[in-house]
Amino acid sequence: MRPWLGKRADARAVAALRDLRVPFGAAWRVFCRASLPRAVADTRAAYPVLDALPPLCRGALVSLVYNRGGRLTDRPGRDSRREMAEIRGFLDAGGPENLAAVPACFVAMKRLWPTLAGLRARRDEEAAMFRRGLDER
Repeated sequence: MRPWLGKRADARAVAALRDLRVPFGAAWRVFCRASLPRAVADTRAAYPVLDALPPLCRGALVSLVYNRGGRLTDRPGRDSRREMAEIRGFLDAGGPENLAAVPACFVAMKRLWPTLAGLRARRDEEAAMFRRGLDER
């Protein structure tokens, strides 16, 4: 794997790594020790009020940032980070009515993947998780 670390996947990388198998235990250790802590730190950077939220709300936001990254601004000519920035605004404003608006932002992101059922379902699940977190307060 070393020649491919830090590089974007392409057809050559896929062909070279096709037969690579990573044992679940090894993958889980890397996830728990490196990937998840990085995602939590990135989520805190994007959403500084993270630690004040109920656990399920935190989990939904960490999932979002783990999968999409924590950037809240778009590159020129793009419109893919609107809802992530809106979430920040709602969280910063605080209050029950603003927090209750956050799940709709997760759902609104589905506009980015009109034909990808898995990504659309993930956003719905994150929205539901955030709602459950608010309900359990």
